[in-house]
Amino acid sequence: MKRVIVFIMTLIISLSLFACKKEKVNVISRIATNEYGYNYLEVDGKPFNYFGVESRLDAYMNCEEQTVEDFEKQFELAKKLGANVIAVPVDWADVEPEKDFYDFTIVNKLLSFAVKYDIKIEILWYSINMCGESNSYQVPAYIFNDEESYPKYDSTNKGNFWSYYGYQGYLKITDNLLKRETLVIENLMDFIYNWDLKNGETHPLIGVQVYNEPDLYPEWRVSKYDISENGKKLTSDQVWQEVKKALDNAGKAFKKAKYNVITRVNFAKLKTATTYAKDVFNLDGIDCVGNDPYTTSVGGVYNQLTDFNKDLPNNFTHYAENKGSYTNTASLLLTSAYCGAGYIIYDLATSTHFIENAGNNSLADIDHGVLNPDGTDKEHTESVRRTLKALIGAGESVIVADKKDFAVFNLEESYPEESYQVVINTKGVTANFSTEKSAVGFMIVYGDYAYFYASDESTFTISNATINEFSFGAYKKGVWTNSTGTIDAVVKDGKTTFTLNNGALLRAKVSEVKGELISNTKNFIGA
Repeated sequence: MKRVIVFIMTLIISLSLFACKKEKVNVISRIATNEYGYNYLEVDGKPFNYFGVESRLDAYMNCEEQTVEDFEKQFELAKKLGANVIAVPVDWADVEPEKDFYDFTIVNKLLSFAVKYDIKIEILWYSINMCGESNSYQVPAYIFNDEESYPKYDSTNKGNFWSYYGYQGYLKITDNLLKRETLVIENLMDFIYNWDLKNGETHPLIGVQVYNEPDLYPEWRVSKYDISENGKKLTSDQVWQEVKKALDNAGKAFKKAKYNVITRVNFAKLKTATTYAKDVFNLDGIDCVGNDPYTTSVGGVYNQLTDFNKDLPNNFTHYAENKGSYTNTASLLLTSAYCGAGYIIYDLATSTHFIENAGNNSLADIDHGVLNPDGTDKEHTESVRRTLKALIGAGESVIVADKKDFAVFNLEESYPEESYQVVINTKGVTANFSTEKSAVGFMIVYGDYAYFYASDESTFTISNATINEFSFGAYKKGVWTNSTGTIDAVVKDGKTTFTLNNGALLRAKVSEVKGELISNTKNFIGA
């Protein structure tokens, strides 16, 4: 009887502990859907305007011998740029420098910087597939150098040294390798969970990118470098099966963590929602997939993102990388926002090592930064800064509003026209927009308000509705916060005219809408 009682008590305690463990799972981020069918990122239960930058910690540490303490400057620059998320690489080798020895110094600093500068962070998990390869800078030496326990395929570039990523190779995806990766991910996420508990539960980490452009392996490198085993060349299909197995394994390890965030995969060779993109998206461990288009075409961005929304209906559509040095980045950001998509600028400031070791590439091919390598502005940086701040400052209206009530201006060509004028209808408000300063902008009508933005001096004339109670400002933690400045609005013949000239976001109360218009907002993006 005593043994039975002890057993029952043990069972009750075990179930209680299990229940407590389940209650402690923090779902930090997930994919949600608005009433118009657009998927978006939700963080801490609220819509999150996913517009950020990537900064290459791996390059600064591996190639320039900087410390993670030096990297604090990148967080400061990202915050000043107006981004609300910074995507930062974390190498497996940095987290587990020796077998079963974990060092979370780097992760601790990154989380601390995120809290200090009030910016969210994504981890780019640089592991066994970095741009299609396994590299010695990302993979721990105990794995990379032990081919008996962790075999590599043969290839024409096996063992070559590249100063960006170290020695090259292609690890065979074995159960032994995947078990080791699962273990390090579990320890990493346990550390993050406990760190967050001890530091106010501010939830600085909102997502994980699993590997980096893994499709380069089956779609390019397998044929270019004659990857083979025992003299027999591997096929693209064979490699894809391994890539998907590894992605799913790592994704599941991240997803089962008590600190629960979205997992995503970025592709380099994706032009349409191909079969392989759908296959990866359907993996249990992966929440969403994105593209690295490297394009300046506004029409191309609009068409591609629209197609992705249609062909991957449950995906959070986003650009994981697009070059920050593009002078029309503000236009590309606005186009993505209109399409209900997120956008990460690659990159914040390019490593000088990358630039100085460009090889046969031109400087323009290598310097991707929205800032100069020393952190100073480029000619187009201010337009990007203003646009980021406006898209994030407008709060959930950017995500939740009907696209029929989301008007964008001066995006008919890939690059804005210096002298431009257009009349666009939302469902109830007509906006006449004009500029002589190459400005781009938007008007979003949402709830009782309309939000106005122009990257440079522009004039708005609003008809079909009465607008008043003007205020400059931005939403902060869901609350509209006024900033300094007043607007000189002129009302004549039922129309309200005002000029914006400093990139600030303006909110106005909308009342007395005169009938319902046929929205034509989608007709003014791309030639």
